[in-house]
Amino acid sequence: MKNKAAAQSLATILLGLAFFLPATARGSFDINNATVTLTGTPTLSVSSDVVITNGLLAANTAQIVVGSTWTISGGTFSAGYSTVTFVGGTGGSYHIQTQGNSFANVIFNDPKVGSWVQKDTFTANGNLTLTSGVLDTDTNNNYAVNIASNVLINGGSFNAYRSTVTVSGSWTFTSGSFGGSGLQLFNATSPEAISAPTMSFGTLQFNGMGGSWTLGAKLIVSNTLTLTAGTLDSSSGNNEIVVSSSVFLNGGTFNLNASTMNVQGSWILTGTTFNADTSTVTFNGAGGNVIIPGGQPFNFLNINSSAGTWYLGAPLTTNAGLTVSSGTFDTSSSNYGITVSSDVNIASGVFNLNTSTVAVSGNWIFGPATFNSGTSTVTFQGASTSTSTLMGSTTFYNLASTVAGKTFQFAVGSTQTVSNLLTLTGASGNLLVVKSTSSGTQWYLKDAGTNAVSFVSARDSNASPGAEINDANGGVGVSNNVNWDFASPAAVTNLSALTGTRGGSINLTWTAPGDQGSVGVLNNSTFTIQYTTVSTTVFSPTSTPANAFTVQLATTGVNPATTEGYGVTGLTAGSTYYFRLWTVENLGNISGVSNGATTWAQIYVLSINLSGATTFYDFGLIAPAISTNSANAVAVTNDGNVTENYSMDASSTTDWTLGASTPTSTNVFVLMGAFHNVQPSTSSFTLGDVYTASLVAADASHFTIDGTETGLDIDPFSNSTRHLWFRLDTPTQSSSANKETSSVTIQATQSP
Repeated sequence: MKNKAAAQSLATILLGLAFFLPATARGSFDINNATVTLTGTPTLSVSSDVVITNGLLAANTAQIVVGSTWTISGGTFSAGYSTVTFVGGTGGSYHIQTQGNSFANVIFNDPKVGSWVQKDTFTANGNLTLTSGVLDTDTNNNYAVNIASNVLINGGSFNAYRSTVTVSGSWTFTSGSFGGSGLQLFNATSPEAISAPTMSFGTLQFNGMGGSWTLGAKLIVSNTLTLTAGTLDSSSGNNEIVVSSSVFLNGGTFNLNASTMNVQGSWILTGTTFNADTSTVTFNGAGGNVIIPGGQPFNFLNINSSAGTWYLGAPLTTNAGLTVSSGTFDTSSSNYGITVSSDVNIASGVFNLNTSTVAVSGNWIFGPATFNSGTSTVTFQGASTSTSTLMGSTTFYNLASTVAGKTFQFAVGSTQTVSNLLTLTGASGNLLVVKSTSSGTQWYLKDAGTNAVSFVSARDSNASPGAEINDANGGVGVSNNVNWDFASPAAVTNLSALTGTRGGSINLTWTAPGDQGSVGVLNNSTFTIQYTTVSTTVFSPTSTPANAFTVQLATTGVNPATTEGYGVTGLTAGSTYYFRLWTVENLGNISGVSNGATTWAQIYVLSINLSGATTFYDFGLIAPAISTNSANAVAVTNDGNVTENYSMDASSTTDWTLGASTPTSTNVFVLMGAFHNVQPSTSSFTLGDVYTASLVAADASHFTIDGTETGLDIDPFSNSTRHLWFRLDTPTQSSSANKETSSVTIQATQSP
């Protein structure tokens, strides 16, 4: 049986809230020469087919449930804001024919896993949801799918084959399957999200002016990835991107954040703004491929496929490192340049440099691999304070570093061979450092051509395999060099040691040498002083012997023949000390050891001097139960030779007892004292200033008004005087009219 809506021309059937079809219509829903309008929000359930031969089905906001096929051979389907749900129910094979008519929202939800095969283009002006069942674009005809809003695949299968699938909204895949080698085109003009961690797109293209796509999970592309317009963002989640073919960046913006991206084909950038951030791009395919960065830098770039070759099609810049893990990396016959802001790691594979120039700011790590230097130039650059380390033995054609102050470090036992020209250039007072990775163990330099070297500080370099390295122009040999020519600072010959005025101190003086021998200003240099009480000590500029001490005095702008001095403190009073000194210039070059200097350390003297208006203060005749403070201070001066801390106490009088707090009582008085630079008010004193019969340390909360003056850390040679003021709180009553006298004791101890 069929449920038919048939009428003569211009006939209209309104299906509203008051119009009910059977809950399960056992048959098809046919429209032929009729107009059917679904009003309100009804649900139209059809257990079999929906067929529109002629006429109009106006769905508005209705819910239409279809159990079988959807066929429009004529007439019109006006989708409005409706939702069409394909439920099947028998697990059979059905078809969808739209005749150019669009759906609004479409849901596939067949628990029996029925399959709907397209007979022409499938278009939804709203969302497409696939929960169960199969949407099939027809493997023979590959009909297009156009979704104006979002795609949600949370079950079932979407068989796209070689069809073009166009999505103007987001794409969310949580379960089920998607298969399609054709084009998946995202053309939104507003921000959207893509989350498909376990499925693979086919040929993926983003082309939406003003649109942006943020990845919510890993992105897998089985063919090419193309960005023409809009923004593709791997998100703050730094989602991985895997592309099994080439990447074409023709326009828009590509934000890779800190993501990892694997590309098996080429990289062609002609118009996209590529923000590499802290990402890693790995090329890991096969065959011959090309990398055209288009002036946009990578962050970290890795070549990692033994079956692949990548040729540069334009200059390359990386903001981090460049690694050749396997495969072949070739700068091509065009000899494109490479700039690497961090390390170059040729771990394996082949690196063909041809006649290119490579600028490296980090390290060079080589082997086991093949490096064909051709007639290239490798230059190590970076900041004047940077360090570049060469690991492994490499044969360069031209090798250069011309950054004054830079450190050029070579692996112990490695041999660096330069077949044409070695250029190492520092600057006066800011030498280029060349050294081993382990102090005291040599590395080898074979200059098979010529060298242009000046202002280099060299350490542990054995250049005997090749030509002599000539650095008579400002060079410094720190130690353990062979086949180099340079000078060092002169040794100090007039080091003098005299007993100091401060307790436990000795004063040293000497005449400064030059940066090179006895000439040249010492900039960013160090005077290394070593001392001991053991006369048989073997002194060393690079380590501190047992029973000895080392002091490093940083210095700069010191001219040769300048008298220098330093006071050594904290010594054992009265003990004899033995001193030696070295000059270490700014890049590690060490002079010879100085002459020996010997003397004894000053003894410690603790002393206090009381002065001022008087050391006896008379409050005069005063009434009971009042508070009064002194009008004049007692000056307390450290006239010893060590830094002192004070403690104080006070005594009771003949008739009065010393109290701890106010108010007082009969025959009980309170005496307070505090250090301050001017006379304080009576109210400025606190309980922390109360004298007791026991010594109390003067610290930040005792015997100070506001911390301006305290009894702590009084230096005998600077600001050595403190001003002591008193406050007296008399008893409420006194049993005696005698004159009362209290003694205040100040004790000095050495400050730690």
